[in-house]
Amino acid sequence: MAKFLCENQDLGQFFKFFLFSFQLPGGHLKPQENLELIKKNIKFKPAQLIIKVCMEANSIYSEQGKDKDFAISAEEATYCLFDDSRLLSGKMTHRQAAEQILENRRKKVKYYDKSDRFIFSSKNEPRSLGDVTRYAGDILDYMVLASLMEKDRFGYYRLKPNEVTSINQFAKDNTFFTGYDSFYRNPNSVECSQISAIEPSWYEYVDNQLDPDMFKTNIAEYITTNATIPTIYKDQILFILNNESATKKDTGDVGEAIVEVHEKTRLENAGYPELSKRVQIVDSPSYRPGYDIDSFEGDKDQIHRYIEVKTTISQSRLEQYDFHMSPNEWSVASTQKEHYCVYRLMISAKELKLYILRDPVRLYKTDKIEAKPRDGMEVSFDADNFKPTEVLVCLV
Repeated sequence: MAKFLCENQDLGQFFKFFLFSFQLPGGHLKPQENLELIKKNIKFKPAQLIIKVCMEANSIYSEQGKDKDFAISAEEATYCLFDDSRLLSGKMTHRQAAEQILENRRKKVKYYDKSDRFIFSSKNEPRSLGDVTRYAGDILDYMVLASLMEKDRFGYYRLKPNEVTSINQFAKDNTFFTGYDSFYRNPNSVECSQISAIEPSWYEYVDNQLDPDMFKTNIAEYITTNATIPTIYKDQILFILNNESATKKDTGDVGEAIVEVHEKTRLENAGYPELSKRVQIVDSPSYRPGYDIDSFEGDKDQIHRYIEVKTTISQSRLEQYDFHMSPNEWSVASTQKEHYCVYRLMISAKELKLYILRDPVRLYKTDKIEAKPRDGMEVSFDADNFKPTEVLVCLV
């Protein structure tokens, strides 16, 4: 795998491969550790396990009408996933594991307990919380490097909304190293030497999974500097203006497309063409990230700008300075602070007008905008306090 990384220079792809083939039991563990897992009938892939539980929790949220994504902590992954032999041996479903985590949250369950003898070290002292959760934390951090998850400032991890294809590939994967399978029939008669003899086959299995075209990152999006900025066609706007069957989603799609082009152009003009190619609309029916476009501030640190687009389209010039933010959007805005922006876009048959409200929660707290709680927030602002921003698009 190191040779593969050296040849392909694709770190995201490398970590996806690493997690895709990483399973327990596996040749990376000592024979006695693998034998202990076999005796407990444990067989699983850590990254896949986390993804499936998170997807089930998202489904529960959706069924409950909650407009937000599920996020898991390293502590929850440790105690509710990796330390629960019922889940690892197939006696508990991923859905049940998700329900257990949510129930524990309702009951405010405390996991880490210094008196728990299971966390004592060889020196007969309790290990720290960091030591106890390090394994799960490492897996979660690898998933961030693989662009499968993103981590918030509070230490919680959620599935990355614009990686739906890869996430589903992990979730649906049923490949597994079969070299240990025969040992599960009568584990008490298995010797460690028999486990050791399997190791060469394990490494061969991992090597054979390395397909250069699988999980490949589109490097051109990161390094191309002369790509043409796309245009927005007036026909899309005219369709909405003149067609009664046009939906709210149609309006939203046009607004997002305009803002995406605006952001790409802004970064190009600021001298960051490599960041311009990475701007993308976050379009996922499975996850609700709380914003529409993943962009960048435009600096050497490559800090992200999370953009929620609020669009109205009308035949005549219409200035509408209010909009609705869902509970999840308001929550994400509160978390991302100055890196969260609402782009209020007003489209008429003859002009585009854009107002950018950076850090709407702070603007509300400092009385720069008004907001009333109503299944989220009903936000309004005075145009005299905000200058419109030139929309950097080519309408043809």
